[in-house]
Amino acid sequence: MSFSPRLLFALLATLLALVQPCGVRAQQRSDGSVYSRFGIGELYSNTSSQIQALGGGGTALSTFNYVNLANPGTWADQVVTRLAGGVQFQGLDIEDATGETSRLNSSMLGSFQLGFPMIQGKLGFVASFAPYSRVAHSVRTGQVVIEDPTLSAPAAYNIRFEGSGGLQTAALGLGYRINKNASVGGALNFNFGILRESRFTEFTTSEFASTQLDFSTRLSGVSATLGSLFTFRKLASDNDAVTIGLSLTTASQIDGVQTVTFGDALEPDTLGTPLRGRMDLPLRFNGGLAYYLNRQWTFLLDGTIEPWDKLDGDLALAGFAPDGSSILDQRTRLSAGVEHLPSINPLDSYFKRIAYRLGGYSDTGYVIPQAGVSFRTTALTGGLSLPTLFPGTHIDIGFEVGQRGSTDAGFVRESFYKVLVNMNIGERWFDRRKLG
Repeated sequence: MSFSPRLLFALLATLLALVQPCGVRAQQRSDGSVYSRFGIGELYSNTSSQIQALGGGGTALSTFNYVNLANPGTWADQVVTRLAGGVQFQGLDIEDATGETSRLNSSMLGSFQLGFPMIQGKLGFVASFAPYSRVAHSVRTGQVVIEDPTLSAPAAYNIRFEGSGGLQTAALGLGYRINKNASVGGALNFNFGILRESRFTEFTTSEFASTQLDFSTRLSGVSATLGSLFTFRKLASDNDAVTIGLSLTTASQIDGVQTVTFGDALEPDTLGTPLRGRMDLPLRFNGGLAYYLNRQWTFLLDGTIEPWDKLDGDLALAGFAPDGSSILDQRTRLSAGVEHLPSINPLDSYFKRIAYRLGGYSDTGYVIPQAGVSFRTTALTGGLSLPTLFPGTHIDIGFEVGQRGSTDAGFVRESFYKVLVNMNIGERWFDRRKLG
């Protein structure tokens, strides 16, 4: 078997990138969405760099050039070993009802994917690592004045809530082609991470000591994803095709250990013994349709449903009532996208070989609307796939611009933009050398 030095170098660089950002992200505790305070944080859709630029759905999109994490049923059609990974940069503008604004910037690692054919065009293997959710917020309440005649001077305090951490998913799976019109697949997902919520009570006078209360919850659990893909060719012409994709991720019971500490970061006091409990991640159903007009035009339409409102848990996480019942809502996500590749001829000009992508999505989120205010996220996506000097290797650049929330009823409106840069490498690997 022969291994490409370039592929091994890219694998090493990606693994280093996985390790290095962890310390930085742990310190950036308030560079994300205010609404990541609820539940397990802001949810991420990690499929492929191609699909992210097409609205983030892609359940029915099957291509030789990408590993599609949205549907294991697409993993059967792999031809070469493919390695992909990237980073995401985000700018976030937050505005309240008074018109005051603040701006935050952050960066984080995207998904990592490795796939290769075990039987070319018949059986494919995929391993992946991707963020599931992210908690990164800082919320400060208004100042409260203490009216006490025994104080030497007027005093006041405010309360600040901060959160950090999130869940990640590591997955292994296979895709199998049944016949030319149908393929199926499955993956085992290991979900894990740490969620930290802190409450700071800050006084304006030295007569009272500021306090800090931390809830640190370590979570882990297993789920499974099953997917299928059905292909119908030559519907309106000899060159078109339609694919229908379905995937289901099972509900997962997540076991947790929660530690409560009181005091500053240098000398915290643990309050009681660690609490062991559980929470549930809901099942996720994805359905999608892809229409290939020809090899130059692709159109996508996708939908996702997650019944967060049916869940409960016995850990003190934001979004759960004291009795353990869920106060979260059902999440619904709709997306659409279109891709245009002017030419597939490697001898054509460079700009004709660039893939141009445009899409959008609407996501209700999983926070119950408060005082008539919806926390829906709507966004426009797009991007380019830039060919390189190495056949099968692309640099994908994507963007996302959108809004979340409202300034009504004391809430805030978030306007965000994201820039995503991914390296997508494809080479023949595990080839046996022929002698003579």
